[in-house]
Amino acid sequence: MQQINLYKFFTHPVRSSISFNVLIALYSILIVFLFVLYEYGAIQKNYEEKDYQTISAKLKESQQKLDAANKKINNPVVLKELKSKCETRFSVYMEALAKAAPAGVWLTNISITNKGNLVDLRGHSMLAAQVNEFIANLKQQKIFTKYTFELQELNEFSGAEGTSNYFNFTLVSKAAV
Repeated sequence: MQQINLYKFFTHPVRSSISFNVLIALYSILIVFLFVLYEYGAIQKNYEEKDYQTISAKLKESQQKLDAANKKINNPVVLKELKSKCETRFSVYMEALAKAAPAGVWLTNISITNKGNLVDLRGHSMLAAQVNEFIANLKQQKIFTKYTFELQELNEFSGAEGTSNYFNFTLVSKAAV
């Protein structure tokens, strides 16, 4: 008769195709891979921290510059100086030129440079005397009281057949400083 031990489980021996040494090598590779991955993450974190510090420093420096500029701009003396430089708008010049030009005079080029200190006017007139009248009218305009206008060029042009002649002129001026 055969005896069977019911307290002992019946198991078949496990036959593995992977040897113990191969299993150790795979676990070692896995551990090395995880270590490399951890180190890569630490390096990336270090770069991110350096970038953050650099950006924070630049932002702080820019904020300081902005604060200094705001303090300078909000200074009453600077505001008054800026306002005095900007008081003469271009439209003021245009309005004065329109009031000064007599009938028969038209401008073709207006150049106001060097913060309004240099004025160059080019245009046409029906009569040469109208150019002198235009210069006299300019001197009466408030914006042009500090200017001395000189007639730099005055040429007579013949119109097409059946049309009248006209004069081409150039006025140059400098403001008295």
